[in-house]
Amino acid sequence: MIKKITFKIKALAYFFAFFIIAGQIVKAQCPILNQAPTASPTSICGTGTATISIPSSEVGVSYAVGTGSTIVNGPVAGTGQPMTFTVGPISNTTTYIVGATNGTCTITMTPMVTVTVNPLPTVAITPSHTAICKGAIDTLTASGAINYTWTPGSSTATSLTVAPTNTNTPTSYTLTGTDANGCSNTAVQAITVNPVPTINITNSTFGGICPGGSATLTASGGTTYTWSANAGSATTNTVIVSPTTTTVYTVTGTNASGCSNTKTRTVTVNPSATVTINGPAFVCMGSVATLTASGAATYTWSTGTSGATTSVSPTVTTTYSVVSGSGGGTCPAPSPRRPAAARAAARTGERSPCAGACAATPPGLPRSPDRPRPASGTGPGTPG
Repeated sequence: MIKKITFKIKALAYFFAFFIIAGQIVKAQCPILNQAPTASPTSICGTGTATISIPSSEVGVSYAVGTGSTIVNGPVAGTGQPMTFTVGPISNTTTYIVGATNGTCTITMTPMVTVTVNPLPTVAITPSHTAICKGAIDTLTASGAINYTWTPGSSTATSLTVAPTNTNTPTSYTLTGTDANGCSNTAVQAITVNPVPTINITNSTFGGICPGGSATLTASGGTTYTWSANAGSATTNTVIVSPTTTTVYTVTGTNASGCSNTKTRTVTVNPSATVTINGPAFVCMGSVATLTASGAATYTWSTGTSGATTSVSPTVTTTYSVVSGSGGGTCPAPSPRRPAAARAAARTGERSPCAGACAATPPGLPRSPDRPRPASGTGPGTPG
């Protein structure tokens, strides 16, 4: 039994009527051959196009592709060869029908073909930080798909550890994710790299300090600072320290971007100098004695002169001392004197080997074998 079929007539420029109705039954007397259409691809991702093909066509027959009653491609005259129709863009799952007419009758070919549209996966990148300090690392984590590929590089891991270094331009990372339907999508994440500060420490005592002294350390290059515990964990840029031994101090400086760097400074505690004085045990009245200091780098004598040597001409028994300067890694300190080297006795009234005649030898001083006894009197005393 042949069912009655209703056709919708489309007026075409080619002067024939084309009829398409989903599920129609072809009249038995219509001689047009069914060509079993196929679609390629049968599924697409997001949006795209597809081709509807028939394996052959008949001369004298026109073919078209439609959705329900709407023609989307054609009509095209048959050539006796296979035919292909492009449809799309397609953004939703769609069923297509191939119809054919010879001007007398029309058929809807079977099967109808469906092109499935799968949504694109929502691929996302979650960074540990969107901005890092130079020298730090960041971790990027992928989500929204099953398989992933990162660029730059070719990692297929779900998480990617990166260490960008460009502080001028953010570094971008691209993630391609593919879902179970084979559909792919991409995401891009930019990471900003902030420079670390260059921290400096100036020391008010370049050559070190002496025991009991102090040094002022001043940090620069950051906006905030934290000193090491041996500097009291101070948060000021300047600290005053008084170490008893040579000590290393550390400051951490942080800039406005939150990036930090450290700097160390050694404060040297110089030892006190050990100074000795060499010179004559005594001189005669009016004579000159030369005293020589050693053990330090610079010297200042109690007489007010400076240098390693000084000349003295005492008129009474006198003690001379010297202090060393801080040069040469030593600190100023009174010299421990040797009595014979640090004192001079004035002598009168006796002949002696002392650059002339001395009047007498002070009691307690040894007499030189060639020194005559004094005619009278004694010296002013024994050097202490």
